[in-house]
Amino acid sequence: MSRALDAHIAELQQRRILLVERAEAQRVELNMVCLEFERPLRWARVALGVVAFLRNSPGFAAFSTAASILVGSRLASVRAWLARGLMFYQLGNEVRHKWQQHKSHQDDEQVETTT
Repeated sequence: MSRALDAHIAELQQRRILLVERAEAQRVELNMVCLEFERPLRWARVALGVVAFLRNSPGFAAFSTAASILVGSRLASVRAWLARGLMFYQLGNEVRHKWQQHKSHQDDEQVETTT
């Protein structure tokens, strides 16, 4: 009975070695497949990150759109480009100033209604 048990153990050890070798070969093959998709997936992750950032910051999205329109229109002179940039800067300051006034006015109304 001992010989049969030893033979069975030896057979199991050989099977284990074979399975470990097969698993290693499968790991190598899986890594090669993953490397093929890593680069396109990296670009997809970057694109999704940009979309999420723009969704969370609409002001930046509007500014970048305006800037791309300015640059994309191939203006004849730097002077015209600077004038439009100054216009957008002043417009942004004016909007921010009005927004702050609006918020402080709302805060004042809330204080008056609570007292």
